[in-house]
Amino acid sequence: MGHRSVAKELYRLAADGIRYGTIAYADASGGVGEGLLLWYAGITTKDRNATEHALDYLTRLAKKPRIKSWPGPLAQFVLERQSFNEVLRDSFKTDNLLETAEQAKSEILKRRACSSLICFRNEVSTTARQKWLSSSFAAMCAT
Repeated sequence: MGHRSVAKELYRLAADGIRYGTIAYADASGGVGEGLLLWYAGITTKDRNATEHALDYLTRLAKKPRIKSWPGPLAQFVLERQSFNEVLRDSFKTDNLLETAEQAKSEILKRRACSSLICFRNEVSTTARQKWLSSSFAAMCAT
């Protein structure tokens, strides 16, 4: 707690290490987790550079087939390439949140995926993403 700038730097270093090959191992999606952490940290601290860096990193990873592995679908949601319901349907074979919760009760990996998806949806709402995108657009137009 209280070391947000250090955390953001660690997330950035991890993402860059995966991107440039100095870190050889990543999650099944090719390192999406590190990019999501950096994006979340950037959004919640209103750090445009961290957020843009994360979005660039996630966009590059989204071009690869590994993006279909979890937490790749969560990145697709962040990049606004999939809706919340599409991620539910693709990841849990249903877009019904109650059915998803039932699956999560008995399967630990689905529980983790469901928790992270709901956390991202609740903590960083579409409104927050839209505010950030519109402020970035306004900043580009002002220059």
